[in-house]
Amino acid sequence: MQCAACGFMDTSVTPSDAAVALRSYPRRYRAVLVRPDDDDADVVRRPAADGWSALDHAAHVAVSFDAVAEALRLVSIEDSPVVALAPERRPDGSGHEGIDAVLDRLAHAAASAAEAVEHIGGADWDRTARLGPDGVDTMTALDLARHGVHEGVHHLRGAQHAVEEAVSPA
Repeated sequence: MQCAACGFMDTSVTPSDAAVALRSYPRRYRAVLVRPDDDDADVVRRPAADGWSALDHAAHVAVSFDAVAEALRLVSIEDSPVVALAPERRPDGSGHEGIDAVLDRLAHAAASAAEAVEHIGGADWDRTARLGPDGVDTMTALDLARHGVHEGVHHLRGAQHAVEEAVSPA
């Protein structure tokens, strides 16, 4: 399925693509968040009161990658575990955390998610997890890996747009 907001096409991502993409995100987010003029204000500024800053996007992706890594670990050792993915809401307090701290968390979470992807193989990609407390919806291990890659690219684009809006003359 293709994301209407960012254009991501999940069916194009293989397990090996997912691991490579996940490992690439810390570098890609660093390129957006670390400004050449050392003006951190651009990455913490929110385009609107309810908008997300570039740093908010990166902090959310770190949480998302941790959730995907844990879900993949559970699906690899349990039959149809109930898992939780990161809710799609702006993280609280990421602007106070600082760019370096968010990038460190993102790097750790991306490595953990990539390792979880690399741990699964063969028919285990078809193993399923149940989502949320009611456990009605299901995702395969491959769906979970693709979800992580999508979160990374979707919010990277959001971070880029947030910086563009922050540096644009009003």
